[in-house]
Amino acid sequence: MCCIFSEAATYTVIVKTGTGRNPNSLIDGPGTDCDVKIKIHGKSRKTKLAVSTDSIKLKKSENINKFESGQTDTFTNLKDDEDLIDINKVEVKISGLWPLPHWLLDKIIITTEKGDKYEFSANTWLIKKDVYYPVTKLISASTASPPIQPVKPVTPQIQPVKPVITTSKVKYTVTVKTGDVKYGSTKAKIFIKIFGTSKKTRKPTNTSPIHLTGAVPEDKFLRSSTNTFNVEDDEDLMDLTKIEVMRDDKGNNWYLEDVSVATQDGNSFDFPAQAWVNTANQYFEFKVNTPPKPVTPAPQPPVPQPPAPPAPVKPSKPGVIYNIIVYTGSVAKEGSKAQVYMTFFGALATSSEIHLKSPALESSSQTSNSKIFQVQIEDVGQLLRIRIRQDVSGGSPNWKIEKVLIIFQLQIIYEFLVSSWLDVSKPLEKPVTDSYPATSLKFISYPQCIQPADSKMHPGPASSVMLLNPCGNLPNFFKLHRDGVIQHLASGMCFQGIQNGDPLKTAHGDRVTLNYPCTLYRPGYNTPHALQFKFTRGGSLMEIKSGKCISSNQGQANVALTFSTPCDNVDTIIGFIDKGNKVLYPQKVGKSPTKTPSTPGPPSTPTGKSPTKVPQPPTSPPNPLTPGTPPPPSPATVTAPPVTKPENYGSPVYCPSNCGSGSCTSTCQPLCCTNPQQPATAGFPSVVHCPSYCSPGQCRSECPAGCCFPNLVSWGNDQQYDENGDTNEDNDRRR
Repeated sequence: MCCIFSEAATYTVIVKTGTGRNPNSLIDGPGTDCDVKIKIHGKSRKTKLAVSTDSIKLKKSENINKFESGQTDTFTNLKDDEDLIDINKVEVKISGLWPLPHWLLDKIIITTEKGDKYEFSANTWLIKKDVYYPVTKLISASTASPPIQPVKPVTPQIQPVKPVITTSKVKYTVTVKTGDVKYGSTKAKIFIKIFGTSKKTRKPTNTSPIHLTGAVPEDKFLRSSTNTFNVEDDEDLMDLTKIEVMRDDKGNNWYLEDVSVATQDGNSFDFPAQAWVNTANQYFEFKVNTPPKPVTPAPQPPVPQPPAPPAPVKPSKPGVIYNIIVYTGSVAKEGSKAQVYMTFFGALATSSEIHLKSPALESSSQTSNSKIFQVQIEDVGQLLRIRIRQDVSGGSPNWKIEKVLIIFQLQIIYEFLVSSWLDVSKPLEKPVTDSYPATSLKFISYPQCIQPADSKMHPGPASSVMLLNPCGNLPNFFKLHRDGVIQHLASGMCFQGIQNGDPLKTAHGDRVTLNYPCTLYRPGYNTPHALQFKFTRGGSLMEIKSGKCISSNQGQANVALTFSTPCDNVDTIIGFIDKGNKVLYPQKVGKSPTKTPSTPGPPSTPTGKSPTKVPQPPTSPPNPLTPGTPPPPSPATVTAPPVTKPENYGSPVYCPSNCGSGSCTSTCQPLCCTNPQQPATAGFPSVVHCPSYCSPGQCRSECPAGCCFPNLVSWGNDQQYDENGDTNEDNDRRR
């Protein structure tokens, strides 16, 4: 078996260097000692598609010193895989370590191995290294003469003169995004065909195959990159419907995320792909992203109506209000002084680019961790993704963005996890991560809502929270996270205690404060951290490790909230409400919220869902015996009813500092753990867990009621930390 290789085409290139001085330099002559590379553009002799050669280095000419003033250098036997005809452009690049790269290129002559000759005039100074300069001014083009054939006598005939019609090329801008997928990049040559309606004939048609080249060096489509190409074709299209994309066999498979095409008249069309182009020399079809059109009702016959008085002219609605909260990183130099722009992609429309100007909301008190902007634009419908970019202005243009919240009409929050640096080289484009109602935190018995004390939206570190203004406004929006952390959305701060957020020291009467960070307690780390809460059966928010609940101090306004015991009374019953004052969390509470239960009830989920139901024995009395029926079996022979394992069976249990000698030891002291916290159920023994920082196993004895509090969020098994103290969730967000 033998291998078959395609023969390479051979070219001869003649380069002439100009004469004269550089007008921008007093010492530079027209020659250069830099390396020179070229790329030749034309059509493939075999497929007739528009293609180009790879980068060809001009190594050896007849002169020892190449590219001197007024000198002509000839380079022969230059090989490339592409055999070109109809050459229409040459790209020239200079590179190397020479400190003065300025070079005056006069002209270039290309001769193919078939004898076709193309002469280009340049007369251009090349002053930047590693940048391709296009040379497109074709002076002359000649093809090789065919073999001489015997001349046959021809009777001259008069032919009508046809007018010569000159058509200009139509320009398109094609933006291609490669997906952020492993092995998704490629070095293959990419071709595109654009389909739409001809402006001239008003009939469906398409462009010829267009080679996407010239945007980046070597035409590499790298992972998570966005490349823009300015291309031309004879067809002038409108109302684009689809595109077809093909790669050749000179590179590996390619993951295409998205393509947008802008026509010459400025209209832009988006073609979502999110697919592998995994077969060479085969076109893949992607249709245009068309917003859904409203359903037009069937026409009804007109009904005669009496003439109505003229209605007053109402001003048109200016649009809807979006509040944008941008959470930035916590390391040095993560802010930006550049101009930042954002675009919304919705189910109904795509917004124009929004300039995030200096914040109009409390601009003097904006912090380095969150920025708030407010815009009023047309409604784009349900948000699907956003695009963020910035220019090069300002002293530190790079900007670390952790998360973006977009609040629609103070009703719905769209959350976008970013966790990336925004630099000037490429924009960021992120899909929506989550959406949920905007909720305020309110005690059920009092009218005001909770918000920071010393500032409406950007409090200082360790600021108190208290009852202040009416609900449903940006300063009093809070979110209950899945891990039980409560976050103030405007500032990004979370609930902590006065003792640097140490849950083992939270005591009755301590103030509830807001501070950074929002991470949970880590054993061995003596740093501030967020507290973890759950809803009790009565509807109070309990700090899990201490057993203290958030209290309103008899509903007094402008007084700091505190931690207190007992829970489930009129001062501690609390809920998350939406814009219409509907209580969302908790969805269900106990029947006697004002009376403290003697034993802790079943734990609730940190997200405020309904409390977990614990199996209860049947309470209905037995039916009376009917005469003639046998007596019931004795208790020893009664078959136990089927039981199911409780949903929270075996959940971790935390012991507060006031239990025993500070915390449960590895043997779980009897004073701390004496009675079962999770009683035995038929078929399941009682189980009590100590925190991971107290004991690696189960408690040997049992906890008294009110001492150790269960939590549905696992601490020791699911929340693992690496050598840097980062959780799995932290690492996943970075990835």
